Amino acid sequence: MFDLPEPAPYRLARPPLVQALVQVRYPVVASLGTVAGIAPLQERLREHLPYMEQASSNMSVQLGPSGAVIESGPQDGWQFSDEDGHKLVLTPGALNLVIDQRYKGVREFANLLSFCLSAISSTVPLARCNRLGVRYLSVAEPLPENEFSWIDWFRPEILGWSSSPILNARLDAAVNRVQIKAGQEGEFENFPAAAQGLVTTGWFPSGAVISGLPPVPVTSPSYVLDLDFFVEASQSFSVDGLVDQFKILHSQMDRFFYWSLSEKGAEHFGLEEK
Repeated sequence: MFDLPEPAPYRLARPPLVQALVQVRYPVVASLGTVAGIAPLQERLREHLPYMEQASSNMSVQLGPSGAVIESGPQDGWQFSDEDGHKLVLTPGALNLVIDQRYKGVREFANLLSFCLSAISSTVPLARCNRLGVRYLSVAEPLPENEFSWIDWFRPEILGWSSSPILNARLDAAVNRVQIKAGQEGEFENFPAAAQGLVTTGWFPSGAVISGLPPVPVTSPSYVLDLDFFVEASQSFSVDGLVDQFKILHSQMDRFFYWSLSEKGAEHFGLEEK
């Protein structure tokens, strides 16, 4: 998808990530909308996600060709959570695993995804997956003493002309979206269809709300990097296969994010090789 080398393992001391989400959609299982139907799964999830409550009944998020879209309408579902910020939002037709800025790394997230997929597949007869989506949303607030500091944190290719000196006006908002599609060779050869990606970048004003689970409010003018990758095709509901695809999509996102940072950006976010 990207002609970029895989970076050496690294960590960020001050990551801009505000939400990571992986979504698995499958044919509707009506029993998952009932207390009796969800009870066996609650027992399986209790080890890592001990708290359960009814999920919001009027909205859901869908990852797909239009990006992360909030859908209105009845959604009978459940939310499972832990003390570390992980949430599993489960509806009759989709599994959503989400974490906020307390995200600790892809290994922990992938392990929890594997646990959740194993739990549901051993409790409910799921034959196939219709869509796998992965989204990482970063919001970079400029320094209080320098409202233009974000311009120094990312490569010019990412920022575009709206960050250049030719703009002799206040920048209220700027959004750029690029849609890409991978071939089905190399690490994508076992995907059921071509993986696709939406890369949305831009300057968002205070008061904007970015779709998510839950939606993410922008409390002060910020630069946003929204990576939304997915594969939309029917495939076997294989726990190992889906987790492997998640890792591959995440790897592409990781390469892009690493490449997008300037030297000053790497310094600002505290990039350190492990």
